[in-house]
Amino acid sequence: MNMTLTEFLKQNEATGPARFYMPGHKGHYPLNGAYDITEITGADSLYHADGVLRETERRFERLYGTHTTVLSAGGTTLCIQGMLAAVRQKYGVRRILAARNVHVAFLNACTLLDMDVAWVYPRPYDAFGVSGQVSPEQLRAALAREEGIGAVYITSPDYYGMRSDIAGLAAVCREADVPLMVDNAHGAHLKFLPEDTHPIALGAALCSDGAHKTLPVLTGGALLHAAADFTAEELKAAMALFGSTSPSYLIMQSLDACADYLETQARREFAALAARLDDVRARARQKGLFVFDSEPARVALGGVPEEGADLAAFLRRQGVEYDYSAGDTAVLMPTPFNTEEEFAMLDAAIEAFCLASMAPRYVPASPIMPERVCSLREAAFAPAEELPVEQCLGRVAAESKITCPPGVAIVAAGERIDADAQKLLKKSGIHRLKVV
Repeated sequence: MNMTLTEFLKQNEATGPARFYMPGHKGHYPLNGAYDITEITGADSLYHADGVLRETERRFERLYGTHTTVLSAGGTTLCIQGMLAAVRQKYGVRRILAARNVHVAFLNACTLLDMDVAWVYPRPYDAFGVSGQVSPEQLRAALAREEGIGAVYITSPDYYGMRSDIAGLAAVCREADVPLMVDNAHGAHLKFLPEDTHPIALGAALCSDGAHKTLPVLTGGALLHAAADFTAEELKAAMALFGSTSPSYLIMQSLDACADYLETQARREFAALAARLDDVRARARQKGLFVFDSEPARVALGGVPEEGADLAAFLRRQGVEYDYSAGDTAVLMPTPFNTEEEFAMLDAAIEAFCLASMAPRYVPASPIMPERVCSLREAAFAPAEELPVEQCLGRVAAESKITCPPGVAIVAAGERIDADAQKLLKKSGIHRLKVV
């Protein structure tokens, strides 16, 4: 039956499953339509903030221990765009070394900014084919191998909650005298766990936080942090190249309200959440599930249910909606704002699980290393045609194709489609591609 968006949202509110998906407020955020305003007198202006919005940013600087923090109403995507534009403007960076498990927002920003990317490939993590992390040793070798690198870009934590050795990577970057940028979209809460593993605390130069993913913030609310060097004016000038000139005051107010929460309750409540999830993971192991080595506020599981359905389908039948699923894995994103009823549903789902096999049925192929023919920008803006993947052999991709994070990019714009790329595209359910 066809329904409108409003009808679907009302139905989900009334009868939907337990919300172990983002955003972090879990549907308990009070909205006030009177707060939906524009840049009227006294309301400040996001990209030229010197009043109430700049005061909110200063609160976050104190909370995160940063030199500069600025608000984003355009999600982590805008923070990534601003971060890359800022290092190009300030340091003249034209070539970046990045782990291949980047979000497509990074590739799109590099395309628009005409920045070249050299890749370092994360090592496979486990039998489920999930990409792992880049080690300091890998980074050091890549920096020695690649010429003209002006900055390093890492995603940590990834969608499964697995974290890189940011302190080790930051030390390597200091040796090479290049800034370390971290896509911390899934880690805004890391500062408030019993052990502070936020990237800025561990030595990153710049870091983007998707506050809405794990904190009580409306979708689109994010933070861009700088450890040193950058002023708020510099970061905002970079973000203004991409951001809307009408940022949502509802989103920005939710960030301000989040600062209240972080100042008063977050450390206590995230410590309790981490302890509770230790018990959830222990019960999952007892039932035979594979438990990923996630950060303390994430639950990522792998396994094949006895009835043969996907793990995600099993959870949904038990009334638990996950945030991400691939093959025989599922990722849950609990926060302190999940209710006792929702946690009881998760406990019951794990108790009901009967393992048929821990061996995955759908193992992604190893990442390929396609030939680079031209730059991201040259390929993306060249005349192109869309063809079935079967007809793309030997052609140059005009678009970047990434399976849902944390998947490694199959092909990036400007890379040649060889037989391995063709096979992996089809295996990943991608049947058409724009090519030059």
